Amino acid sequence: WSDIVNWVLRALIYAEKNSVTQNNARTELHDHRFVAALEAVGNYGEIWARHMEKEVPRKGMNLLYTKETNSGIHYSHPFGVIEDFRHEFDPSGTANQVVERGRLTCGVFGSKDQSIDTDYCRALAASLFDGDYNLVDFIELSNDDNLLERLDNGEMDVVAGANLTFHEDMVPSNETASGVSGLAFSKPYFYDENDSVSKTMATSQRDADWSSFVYWVVMSTIWAEENGVTSNDFREAPEVELFGPRFGWMFKGTIIGRGNYAEIYHRNAAALPLRANRNLINNGSTPQLCPPEINEISLK
Repeated sequence: WSDIVNWVLRALIYAEKNSVTQNNARTELHDHRFVAALEAVGNYGEIWARHMEKEVPRKGMNLLYTKETNSGIHYSHPFGVIEDFRHEFDPSGTANQVVERGRLTCGVFGSKDQSIDTDYCRALAASLFDGDYNLVDFIELSNDDNLLERLDNGEMDVVAGANLTFHEDMVPSNETASGVSGLAFSKPYFYDENDSVSKTMATSQRDADWSSFVYWVVMSTIWAEENGVTSNDFREAPEVELFGPRFGWMFKGTIIGRGNYAEIYHRNAAALPLRANRNLINNGSTPQLCPPEINEISLK
C-alpha cells in the first residue's frame, strides 16, 4: 500500500512534466492506471496552485527538476527521533539472519569487481557489522534474473544497482493482503547521464523492517556529505536506538566503512561520469521534484 501511494504521487509529478491536466487526462492517457487520480485532482502543479500558491509561492525544492536545471537532487530526509527504542527486528527477519550468518549476501549486475554498486553492498555490511565492510559475499546477476524470486528464496539479501521501475515494484501475488508484492527500493544513489537509469538497492517487500533499514543506510551516506561527516570523523554520525543496541551503529558503521556519498563517488570515479546534475547534493534551494521516466510509470 505504501508503494502504491508513492507511485500515485510520482504520477502527479509525471503528469505535470508532460502537460497532462485534470481536463485532458483521459484524452492523453486513456486507460492508464493513474488516470482516475488525475481526473480527480489534477497534476502536481494544479494541486499546488489550488491549495498553496496564495500562502506559499512555489519555488526552490517544490519546482520540477528538468535536465536543464543542472543542479543536484540528492537530499537527505530528516532522521526524526532515533534515540528512543521502538522495537527489535523479527528474529527470523533478514537483518537478524544476516547477523547470525555473519555475512551479507548482495547481488550485483555484471562483475563483482570494485564499483559504486559493490561499495553500497559493503556500506550495508559495515552498517550491520560495526564498520567491517568485508563481511559480504557477492552474487553476479544478469538482466534476465528474477530478482524478487531470488530474494524471496533466500539466495541473496539485497540487490545493488537495481533500476526503480513500476513493474518490479508492483508484482501480482496471492500471498499478500493487497494482492501485490514486489521489490522495495532505496533512494537512488546514482543517475546515469541520460537520466534514464536510477540505481538503487532493492529488497523484497516481504520484510518491511529490512527494506527500511537498507533505505536509511543509503540515505545516511547523503546525510553525511550534507553535514560534512567523513569516514575520518564517523563518530559525528548519530547512534540509532530504534531497533535495540545491536543495530545502534547502523549509521556510524556505514560511514566508517565506506564514507559519505562524495567519498563513495570519488572512490569509483574512474568508472563513473564526472559528478554533475542529479548526482550532486541539493542545497535546499533548487528544484527537487524529479518526475519518473516514462518507462518507469507508463506500463499498463
